[in-house]
Amino acid sequence: MSAMFFFGNREGTETFMPPDRLKTAFYKAIESFPMLVGHVVPSSSSSPRELEVAVDRDNLNMPDYRETVCEHIHYSDITAAHFHRCVWPQGLMAARCIALPDPSTGHIRLVHAHMVRLKKNSGLIIYLSISHCLLDGFGYRLFIDVWAAEARALAANKPAAIPVLCFDRSSWIAWVAPTTRAHLLGLVVRILGVRGHLFRIRREKLSQLVHQISAYTPSGMRVTDNDVLTALACKTVAQATKEAYRHTPRLVTRFIDWVLERAPTQMVGTAVDIRRCLGIADANYTGNAMFVPLFENSLDQAQSPTTAESLAEIVVKVRTAIERVDCALVSGFYQMLKAGRSRLTCPMAGTTKFSIALNVTNQTRMQAYDISFGSGTPDFVTVDPEFAPGVMCIMAAPPSSADLLVNITSEAAVSDQICQNEFWMDMAELIY
Repeated sequence: MSAMFFFGNREGTETFMPPDRLKTAFYKAIESFPMLVGHVVPSSSSSPRELEVAVDRDNLNMPDYRETVCEHIHYSDITAAHFHRCVWPQGLMAARCIALPDPSTGHIRLVHAHMVRLKKNSGLIIYLSISHCLLDGFGYRLFIDVWAAEARALAANKPAAIPVLCFDRSSWIAWVAPTTRAHLLGLVVRILGVRGHLFRIRREKLSQLVHQISAYTPSGMRVTDNDVLTALACKTVAQATKEAYRHTPRLVTRFIDWVLERAPTQMVGTAVDIRRCLGIADANYTGNAMFVPLFENSLDQAQSPTTAESLAEIVVKVRTAIERVDCALVSGFYQMLKAGRSRLTCPMAGTTKFSIALNVTNQTRMQAYDISFGSGTPDFVTVDPEFAPGVMCIMAAPPSSADLLVNITSEAAVSDQICQNEFWMDMAELIY
């Protein structure tokens, strides 16, 4: 999980988000999240495919906390460019989309934080990356809340009111050692040339499309923004993939599918928060309380022309997959993983066994624009453009509008075609 928060010094004060206070508050927050200074290691007591976080007070895996002053970029330069990534300070993103072992220690750092102060103290950009094997979006927001609360408490010279948190030492299931897996995934990302683009979806256009699609869905079926954007991304990415490899001989693609044992279909997953389903909605559980229901589209269906009717076919699949998530399904899935009976225990398997894979995460409920360290709220919040290969992230736009921001990360050739997709670009405005 990684995101950037852009704060402007609206009052022009010298005491704007003082670095000492931010750093002290950060490490106070770390004290409330002890697993963030642990090491991800194979479990010693359960399945050999399960990982856990080992915290050793004599061998802490300390965060990578950096502070930089950028003297050549003023905050007004960034706002004038509408937060385009071309004007971001170099080296802002202190970690890659795939966490790689630190060259000096050989260990994977679980937290990277980079404070970039802009020219004349005109603004501050906070980059925060936390390993997804420890926290989901809810837990990530909890950490920021605690960090911000500690900063405000230091400014007021009083103790911070920290909520009671619920932790879990277990981590993702894996077939290989974490450092080996990181190197393998990093290699895949470099080979594919992963690229991300951020788009703005205007509320008026999205509401109109939802209305058009609803005419082709079963009577009474709930149709959400998430459902429609997922369906639209399914078709756009599938069509873009077809265009990107149009000149690749069909025999070559069939041979690749045969070697990788890939099904000629599109696999789609959309993350669902299961805290309420499990009865822990109020427990401040920080771990990965997420379940990703999967469904498939045939390539013919996914790559067919985009219309309200063809989108509705996929919207029904999205809504059905999400509404199937209940305690029995989640329990059965994790029992299967514990028993080691599924290749889904390998995090790489899901994306290699299908011709096209798309995962959707919705961060609109994070309420990122409410975050305050004591010097105002952020003007703009976004994820690392290369968030993760084959992932679409849906976010809220700045609170002055009801628009949505969508970041899609794909192979470079596919990303180029997404930006040329007629239906998609009629719906979306390219930010960068």
